[in-house]
Amino acid sequence: MSTFGDVFSYGILLLELITGKRPTDSKFKDGIELHNYVKMALPDRVVDVADPKLLIEVDQGRGAHQILECLVSISKVGVFCSEKFPRERMDISNVVAVLNRTKANFLEGMDSYPPRRSSLPYRVQTTSR
Repeated sequence: MSTFGDVFSYGILLLELITGKRPTDSKFKDGIELHNYVKMALPDRVVDVADPKLLIEVDQGRGAHQILECLVSISKVGVFCSEKFPRERMDISNVVAVLNRTKANFLEGMDSYPPRRSSLPYRVQTTSR
């Protein structure tokens, strides 16, 4: 398997995480596949294809803008990685850079909100004895 194949698989994995759907889902028929399903929703309708579990915080108004930006960014990476032709796929070094930037932007935006354990998924809580 080439790195292009690895990137494709990673892109599909990201799309599965965002949508909560597998490429074999019964929803995907008549020429629609997971890649196109998400691509058609970008950027303005990502909420329509996102797994409802990912939108709980948005529904409650906490960090909604940051969460939506994060979903759009990760969805775009997933789409770029899962392009049909290998040479059109995103390079893995660019994938890492975009995802790291997305994480940094998300955390920076969330720092302006009152800290809550459930809204800080990337921070490790430690307890001292």
